Amino acid sequence: MTVMARTITVTSADGTPIGARIVGSGPPVVVVHGSSSTGEAWRAVAEALADRYAVYLVDRRGRGLSGAGNDAYAIGREADDIGAVMAAAGAEIVIGHSFGATCVLEGLAAGVVSAARVVLYEPPLPVDGPVAGDALASYAALVDAGALDEALTLALSRIVRMPDSAVAAMRRAPDWAARVALAPVWVRELRAIDALPADVSRYVAIKAPTQLLLGTETSANLAAATQALSTALPSATVSTLSGHGHVAHVTASGLVAGLIDRFLAAG
Repeated sequence: MTVMARTITVTSADGTPIGARIVGSGPPVVVVHGSSSTGEAWRAVAEALADRYAVYLVDRRGRGLSGAGNDAYAIGREADDIGAVMAAAGAEIVIGHSFGATCVLEGLAAGVVSAARVVLYEPPLPVDGPVAGDALASYAALVDAGALDEALTLALSRIVRMPDSAVAAMRRAPDWAARVALAPVWVRELRAIDALPADVSRYVAIKAPTQLLLGTETSANLAAATQALSTALPSATVSTLSGHGHVAHVTASGLVAGLIDRFLAAG
């Protein structure tokens, strides 16, 4: 059953409007999505939690309900966006997926984001080398040439390192065209990821209980990043998504919602 959503728009520190859809009622939970999507990618998870939580599905800058921001892009600006939404919502719980999880981490480490409980699903961190690396130039060139479908396919295969079967499944999904349209804004985010230091010790000051979601079928570099975080974060636990990879919030939304619900209820 589809749950009706209402919307909110807040103004981030640099003046960029950041929008979110709110699904459900109860304690507020802010969800920060990954790169080739909008907050709607987490809609099924939000609806599964809607009878217990007010889930804020943020559209990150450059997407959906939110403004593009200016050319001076930085992960710190994304952290400001998250902090602004959480302040407006009165939220103490934040969920981040993929690059959104990296933005949450950077915000928490900088003190821009404050949370009592945190869920992070496979943030791409360069712990064992650049995440995009040499593939970034090829991806950016395809974007510049307007070959967005080819660009996204390349990124999923060579940067996210999904198996061919998973990429093919995503290409068949009804939201493929919407993902393709977002390919240009991913360039600046990939550059920001690869500019991060490999050492995750800067996150040791994050004391909030943190659930790390990790698929058994995810790529080795994402698994390595999660394992490094599990050691660095003083209050981290790892929840395994058996049989799933980087997009279980789409392919197994009930499983993801159940794990999150149990983690939050334990607090």
